[in-house]
Amino acid sequence: MSMKEIYEKVARKNGVSTKEVKEEIEKAVNTAYTEGKDDMTEILWQYVPKKGEVPTSEELIAYLTKQLHCSRDF
Repeated sequence: MSMKEIYEKVARKNGVSTKEVKEEIEKAVNTAYTEGKDDMTEILWQYVPKKGEVPTSEELIAYLTKQLHCSRDF
């Protein structure tokens, strides 16, 4: 499933636009990345690949999806 399809599905389910879904996810990622970090969280964030200073929602979702697939293989 593509990111566009994910945003569309979440938007339909919640009665909002895909733009709102993406913006809210981006806000959540930014907040999680910049606030309330402890040592363990800081270490875990280092594993998330990102092109900029903060991972985009697409980068984080792709990373988490990959981690979930890997954990199911065990």
